[in-house]
Amino acid sequence: MKVISASELAVKTRVIIFGCNNVGKTLAKLASIGGFDVTIADQRSEVLADLQSFGIDTICDKYENAVKLTNINKDSFVVVATPGHEFDKETVEWVLPYKPQYIGVMGSSSKVESFKNYWKEKGGNHEQVENIFMPIGLKLGSKTHEEIAIEILAQIVSVKNEAQRIYLNCPSKN
Repeated sequence: MKVISASELAVKTRVIIFGCNNVGKTLAKLASIGGFDVTIADQRSEVLADLQSFGIDTICDKYENAVKLTNINKDSFVVVATPGHEFDKETVEWVLPYKPQYIGVMGSSSKVESFKNYWKEKGGNHEQVENIFMPIGLKLGSKTHEEIAIEILAQIVSVKNEAQRIYLNCPSKN
């Protein structure tokens, strides 16, 4: 008879990453090591090749299809960091109807303003946009992609654990 521990029965928190750039790939590995159930999607198969050995689910498809394949729900944590930020706006638009617990988007302050203007022009839901973490991650002064991935994972853990309820870069949460 096999004995199953309580930790084996616990449902893992899902982190879904759209974009397998250096930060996304490092974040996927760190989150997997940290006990999260991780899925990463990208349109380029060559960047996804080595991640399955870390227990990370990979999806190689267009982002619109990948969103449908990931089974996002209200408990999901979603990170959007598509290559060159080319598909970030569209990917967020496809993710929003699923109402995940967390949506974070990589980018500079100017990209954040551009993103918000895009949503205003489209007549998007202001409340939903204000609940997106942009730019993503706790601000710890990081310079390398490894440190940026740690900042993002730290923010995800903070939101997951409802730590202090002080969310940097998400004004509606403060």
